[in-house]
Amino acid sequence: MANSKHVKTEIPSLSETLGKDVNIVTEEFCIEDIKSLSSEYPDRRITRDFYRQNGNASEAIWTKYFGNFPEFLRQAGLEHTRHANKIRNAIARHAAQDEIRAISDKRTTLGDTYSRDDKRGRFKTMVACSDLHDEECDPFYLRVLYETIKDVNPDVVCLNGDIFDVPEFGKYDVDPREWNVVGRLECGLNIIRQIREAAPTAQIDFIEGNHEARVIRHLLECSPAIKHLLGGFHDFDLAKLFKLDEYEVNYIANSDLFTFTDAQTRREQTKNHKAYWGCVLAHHFPHGRAIGMPGFNGHHHRHLVWSEHNAQYGSYEWHQMGAGHIREASYCDGTKWNNGFLVVMADTQTRDVIFDYCTIGSTFALSAGKMYARQTEEFYPALTKELDTRVSNR
Repeated sequence: MANSKHVKTEIPSLSETLGKDVNIVTEEFCIEDIKSLSSEYPDRRITRDFYRQNGNASEAIWTKYFGNFPEFLRQAGLEHTRHANKIRNAIARHAAQDEIRAISDKRTTLGDTYSRDDKRGRFKTMVACSDLHDEECDPFYLRVLYETIKDVNPDVVCLNGDIFDVPEFGKYDVDPREWNVVGRLECGLNIIRQIREAAPTAQIDFIEGNHEARVIRHLLECSPAIKHLLGGFHDFDLAKLFKLDEYEVNYIANSDLFTFTDAQTRREQTKNHKAYWGCVLAHHFPHGRAIGMPGFNGHHHRHLVWSEHNAQYGSYEWHQMGAGHIREASYCDGTKWNNGFLVVMADTQTRDVIFDYCTIGSTFALSAGKMYARQTEEFYPALTKELDTRVSNR
């Protein structure tokens, strides 16, 4: 019976040692006792509580020899060694990442599906924006962006990462009662739709930012059942999530999602970039500046400019773009950041590049030689409060 003490005849039981020195109950006795118990119950895992009720060595005795129960089991050969467990965990970890590897590899094939070069000629133009963060985006920023795209009629529109935010999948302290995953995704997709309408013949490139990457990883790691459900019944995949086919958008993702640590993930994400016409580099992170090409990055929501020089490009600029989100964005102190986007012009023969940075101000903006004034409905509480403070401090 499970509650009766088993007795190993070839060694003295604990009851036979009562009144004697407890050291008589040796380490070997404890090991043989738990092995004997395991033999009597081959279909049962020997737990600490089970041994406490059915074993012949008290907890005080076996603890003296082994320290803890897992080590007791290891010494008796009933549990894998630490090294063996390490190997098993590594195997499990890699097996769990196999599907992530497959999705990760597929992402890398979506970067030139809708490549266009309809405008033949020496000079190329691009409009680039970054960090719009779906529903957090400033409506004035969006209006100026759309109008500029229509006026410039660029060869390329570069969505340089973090067009979506979806903080529900991130590490920010978001009140679950305020979650709006569907609304945020729809808002981001609506931005892409309006950009396509503003530039029907342009090539649109969407460079994966850290916010898009975390949505994909969440679906793969935290919600695999939902992913299989959507994939099996609705033929759902990454292209459909971001409507790449519907709006004819290239998705630039050179990083490998097959990572195990945050540090590895950050290193991989710095691979998400694209070079244009041999003279302009679009990179979501500031790491791109070290590559030594004219170009731009986003991510930090603050406009900075560096003047650089090398033998290949001569004197050139690297721009860190401002963001597109409103001042009262939920994830940062937006009053410290800048709003803006870039119009880029490149001479493909000389590799000369000119950047025209369009700052979106609190009340007005100047873009492509055209002035815009913020309309009444485009003000929002945090901006109004900031402007009132400025006026009162005059």
